[in-house]
Amino acid sequence: MKKLSFFIIAVQLAVLVCFILPSFDVKSNIISLQYSLSELIVFFLLIVFCFCFTKSFSPLKIRRLPLLEYLKLLLLAVFALAVPVLVIKKFFPQLYRIPVIIAPQNTPQKVLVAVSVIIAAAFEEVLYRYFLPESVLYLTGKMNITKPAAKKAVRYIAETVVTALFAAQHAYLGPAGIINAFSAGAAFRLITVRTGSPLFSLILHCLNNFISFKTYTC
Repeated sequence: MKKLSFFIIAVQLAVLVCFILPSFDVKSNIISLQYSLSELIVFFLLIVFCFCFTKSFSPLKIRRLPLLEYLKLLLLAVFALAVPVLVIKKFFPQLYRIPVIIAPQNTPQKVLVAVSVIIAAAFEEVLYRYFLPESVLYLTGKMNITKPAAKKAVRYIAETVVTALFAAQHAYLGPAGIINAFSAGAAFRLITVRTGSPLFSLILHCLNNFISFKTYTC
């Protein structure tokens, strides 16, 4: 178990240094979703690795929920995505920082952008909704905390820290983007826990990204 804990920490540090910290560079709000093929391959391999690796220590198991439950989760996601946007736009419009997106000009570029959006969403869902929270919870579970209240508090703190990390990665969108990302991240994580898989939250994440991309480029 100690070897697994050390390995998890090593993977966390590698992901932090190579992928998360560089995303905090908010000197420019210009975004290009047209990643190179090599970058897409690296992202895809990291998705596969984190997904497969997490299965060795995560208690999450895929659950088949009733259709009504999926509808409830869908409404939760819509609420988490829409309400902060509506509130901030009405009362705090100065918090928004609209990104300048380099839009695709031809069919190959459009295909590359579509693939990039899907892989970027998959990367974030597997990383922030599956690998990081489950690995942090696994490590905190080894702290020999006996009191139920303390265990619950540690779990909430761990979940909040990972969600805040995801929100901080969206600092290029300004304070509003951070708030929106935190709300969406919390909802997507809850959906992942309820379904036992990041698949449903990934679908919702992709739909949101495509809608946002369309909005920004219009």
